[in-house]
Amino acid sequence: MSISIALRKFINEYCDKINNNEFDDVYADWTGNVSELTFVLLQSGIDPLDTLGYVPDYYANNLTIIRDVKLNDEIVEVGEHAFTKCINLEHLFISSSVEEIGAWCFYGCEKLKEATYDGTIEKLKQVHMHRLSFEFDVKFICTDGQVTFMDLLKSWLK
Repeated sequence: MSISIALRKFINEYCDKINNNEFDDVYADWTGNVSELTFVLLQSGIDPLDTLGYVPDYYANNLTIIRDVKLNDEIVEVGEHAFTKCINLEHLFISSSVEEIGAWCFYGCEKLKEATYDGTIEKLKQVHMHRLSFEFDVKFICTDGQVTFMDLLKSWLK
């Protein structure tokens, strides 16, 4: 992936914030392709998820370099299409601080079969997951048991 001139200029302007791990401002101000920005940062050895308070829409959409995702205790919301078609994503950790997961967020993540959630099944049922946030067969490993995304959908329809 070649880096656009606009992205090069943006990174130069936001160098201090990037070096200080202030990614909420960086992502809020970037108006270009969000996954392109994420790709460049990850290739540079920087993981914005370490300090972000939210995951922007299209954060890592279609990025094949994503293998592990940790949604830390600071993250409350995960945007739409944030990880759609990250076909090599295998491991996902979701903090119980997460309250909302956007539409199509983890859809098309072919290798993602399990996600670890650090809360109970009942707490997971309170997370607002939009349509097709996950593939139907993804299993959530919670502190008190396991539940599939399909089972969660069925419980919400009752």
